[in-house]
Amino acid sequence: MCRTGNEHICEHVQFFSVDVDGFLAEYAVAHEDILWPVLDKSMPWEIAALQESLGNSVYTVAESDVAGKDVAVFGLGPTGLNAVAVAKHMKARSVLAVAGSPEHIALAKKMGATHIVDRHKVDPVEELQRLTGGNGVDVSLEMSGNANALKQALQATKPTGRVTILGLYANAVELDWSKLIVLKDLTVRGIYGRRIWDTWKLTASLLKDGLNVEPVITHRFNGISDFETGFKLMTEGKCGKCVFFPHR
Repeated sequence: MCRTGNEHICEHVQFFSVDVDGFLAEYAVAHEDILWPVLDKSMPWEIAALQESLGNSVYTVAESDVAGKDVAVFGLGPTGLNAVAVAKHMKARSVLAVAGSPEHIALAKKMGATHIVDRHKVDPVEELQRLTGGNGVDVSLEMSGNANALKQALQATKPTGRVTILGLYANAVELDWSKLIVLKDLTVRGIYGRRIWDTWKLTASLLKDGLNVEPVITHRFNGISDFETGFKLMTEGKCGKCVFFPHR
C-alpha cells in the first residue's frame, strides 16, 4: 500500500500509545520520516498538536464534496466538532449537527453549526428532513461509530447523496442495503486516518486560511500530573479536546 501512495493504511502500521510507547511524557521518540514540521512559528502549541486529529476531520470532509451542500454531522466528539468547522470553512451551504449532550451542543454552535439537532428532543431523521424542505441532506458525515447513527445518516440523506463514514463500530452492523443504499443510489465512503502527506498539507493550508478550531479545546493542563482528570472528562463526554503541556 505504501508504494501506491496509501501509507495511511500501511499493512504494518504501528500506533503510538497502542503498539509502541505514546507521548504522555516529557520526551518521546519518533522516526523523522513521520514528523510534520510546523513552519508557521506563530501557530500556538495546542493548534500545532491538534493537526494530527484534525486531519481525520479534514480528510473526511475533503472527500465528501461539501461545497454548496446541506451537510449533516452525526457524532459530536472532538472529531465531529472539527468536521463541523471544516465543512463550514469549505463552503457547505448548511451544517446540521446532530448532538445529544449539552456540552457538545454548546460547542457545535461555537464551531459554526448552522442548525443543532438534539437527538433527545426530536427524531434526527425527521428533523433533518424538515430543515431541508423534505429533501434530505446532500451529505452525511458519520463520525460517532454508533450503529443507530449510521442508519439515521443513511435515512436522512437524499437520493444520489453521499454518506462518508469515519466512525468505527464495536460490532457488525445490520442494514437494509437495498432500501437504504441501492434504491437511493447513494455513494458510501469509508475514511481511515488521514492521507500522508496530502491531508497534512491541506490542514495547514486551511488553518493559514482562517479555519478556527480553537473552541474545540476546552481544557488545558500544565504538566501531565493531572492526566486522570483529563481522561475522566473525556470518558464522561464533558469536554472537547484536553491539551497537556508537558514542558510547563
